[in-house]
Amino acid sequence: MDKPHPRTNRIAAALTTLIMAMSLSGCTSPLWWHNPQRGFVYKGWFVNIADQATVVRECETLPTVMGCVKPASMTAYSVNNPYILAHECRHIDNIINGTSEANERLGDLFFALLGLNDLFTAATIAFPAPNDCGDGTMAQWKDNKFSVVQRDFGQWRILPTVEEWNRLHPDKAMPAPQLAAGAK
Repeated sequence: MDKPHPRTNRIAAALTTLIMAMSLSGCTSPLWWHNPQRGFVYKGWFVNIADQATVVRECETLPTVMGCVKPASMTAYSVNNPYILAHECRHIDNIINGTSEANERLGDLFFALLGLNDLFTAATIAFPAPNDCGDGTMAQWKDNKFSVVQRDFGQWRILPTVEEWNRLHPDKAMPAPQLAAGAK
């Protein structure tokens, strides 16, 4: 039996090192680490930018899923990647415009089979997701506070808090919410 050539051993060692480095870099990429104060309201939908484990848990699907929309609760989840977030925002837009869920799944399947989702995700992995989906963003976290961008969008409206209402309408002021007895 012939001995492996030294060059073959070096190539195998280099490939092994490259594969290990790529898998370790995935653990430190923005897809896995995030700021828990990331999220916003887009056209009445709550969009959460979360870590991979949260996305998998909330989407209740394969461990490789990077995002999903849940029409029943009008909630979306995305890992911290601009392509994945844009993909989920497109899903929201298409659902609002009446596109069937079957068409959405066919589009996802087509992009997955061609490897386009993986390609675009890999190309944008070094960049964090933005804090909105563009026009239609109603509220977002800014400076560690929830701020309203626009109160009305289509049929959706963000109602004022009791404090905001009382400041805007002192003649129709509502009592401030009281803590339950014994609560501290």
